[in-house]
Amino acid sequence: NKKVAVIAILAGGLLTAVLVGSLAIASAQEEEAKNASVPQINGTVNVKDAARNFVNENVKVSFVDAAATAQAQVEGGRVLGGHIGVVQGYLVYNFIVTDASGENVYKVIVDVGNGEVLHKSDGQQFGAMMFGHRGFGPGGFGQGKHFGGWAMNPQGMGWNN
Repeated sequence: NKKVAVIAILAGGLLTAVLVGSLAIASAQEEEAKNASVPQINGTVNVKDAARNFVNENVKVSFVDAAATAQAQVEGGRVLGGHIGVVQGYLVYNFIVTDASGENVYKVIVDVGNGEVLHKSDGQQFGAMMFGHRGFGPGGFGQGKHFGGWAMNPQGMGWNN
């Protein structure tokens, strides 16, 4: 069971890295399409490299360590999922953690720079979220809202598109 959780967490970290890289590449490709009539240029500031360097220079805490910190915030906690993202202008890890009973879930936000817990929500009933089509919102949980890139839906937890 712990092996599955570790593999899921590592997969989440890898997926996050791929998504961050993909966003930078997609942005650059959009710009390239807009400037299709412009010949190849070589400027002094490469956005893809700058974004990659920014993340590499500022992420001091690994995804796995941050997940362990988030998990420790809830008695008998288990991380269901998480990702790196921006909340209120800060680069953070966002995690969904369930309690020992599996009946309540919490959102836990961990600072990528120092590993401190920046926020832990009140617990919300997991079943009500699943069957009530509810997701995490800015002030807690709310109908039709989402938490970062994650949302609860009738089929379970998944990425928002």
